[in-house]
Amino acid sequence: MKIFVYDDEADFAEFVEEAVADFGHEAVIATNADEFADRFSAETDLIFLDLFMPDVNGIECIRFLAKTGNNARLVLMSGQDPAILSAAQEGARASGLTVLETLQKPISLNTIEAVLKKAEAEFETAKTNETPAPASDQTYSAENIRTGLADNQFFLVYQPQFRLTDTTVTGCEALIRWQHPQDGLVSPSAFIPAAEASRDTMAVLTDFVTETACKDLVTFSTITPGLTVSLNISASTFDDVQLPEKFLETTRAYGLDTNQIVLEVTETAASLDIGNAIDILTRLRMSGFGVSIDDFGTGYSSMEQIVQVPFTELKVDRRFVKDLLTSKKCRAICEISCQLAQKTNMVPVAEGVEDAETAQELHRIGFVLAQGYHFAKPMTAADLGNWLAGTQGSHASLAAS
Repeated sequence: MKIFVYDDEADFAEFVEEAVADFGHEAVIATNADEFADRFSAETDLIFLDLFMPDVNGIECIRFLAKTGNNARLVLMSGQDPAILSAAQEGARASGLTVLETLQKPISLNTIEAVLKKAEAEFETAKTNETPAPASDQTYSAENIRTGLADNQFFLVYQPQFRLTDTTVTGCEALIRWQHPQDGLVSPSAFIPAAEASRDTMAVLTDFVTETACKDLVTFSTITPGLTVSLNISASTFDDVQLPEKFLETTRAYGLDTNQIVLEVTETAASLDIGNAIDILTRLRMSGFGVSIDDFGTGYSSMEQIVQVPFTELKVDRRFVKDLLTSKKCRAICEISCQLAQKTNMVPVAEGVEDAETAQELHRIGFVLAQGYHFAKPMTAADLGNWLAGTQGSHASLAAS
């Protein structure tokens, strides 16, 4: 890894440099703006950045890194108010940067080593991560999407969900992927907006996901009876009052129970047309489908939605789960969200779980289900089928594989 340390305290910068060297890497250090300008490389992988410096502060550096599209992971450091450190972290992430860790000074050698281990693990994971990166400048039209569907360029991957009490797999989330003949693996963020702008295209895409997931679930259910699959619903589909009947027809065609299907909708999507949302989601519940409020905590809705819409599951967004152990605010959000779910008869679910410590703490807080790279990455239908057959849903077997 190429590591850069920017801190106006020369002794501390050298301390980090030595720790990095002991860990088998090299670090370039800068203690002022001129040195930063002369020594910083766009190819840097990891940046230790102090927020409070006399000439150019860390916030200005974050702005510079975001403007230049830097992909380095950040370790933000400060000896000041922890709330400022937390705000800087949120600002960096909102600007598209990756914050690996936030550290409150004074910082020990053990802490630096723990950060380096975490960085190495993330870089190793990134090498094998099959989730596509967003296309940089490429945009796609509704016509492109329909052509891709006609040419069988789209497929689904599935990320297992686990029960935290015994790490048994209980379900999976279906995620759409596009293997473009020229552009390779295309991120959903590059084509979903175009699909949502065209009601007909989104309807066809939704039909594809539903049909494919139900077909695959038949196979999964022969290996793990009772397994569920979660499907994401776009806000644009709430215009279709026949949506519940379509889901019911497809589910019955494959001989599945409706309680094996969970429809996920973001809180923002549900709030766009609350009247239609209540109509459609209530009829889905009446037919036996599960209904999940996805990415909870990131939208702009009110608590009134929780009362109005018959959700069965509350899924806390990964941004809060990721920093559960290091951010008091994220921890509070996770705890309050879990309590809200419990008191309103919803199953609390955590997504984006990346380590055992976070999984254990989520269990202690009261979360029932979880998913994330700590447990399993998204897999193709064939891979998930083989994995289910080989592990019987055992996390211990997964860890050993």
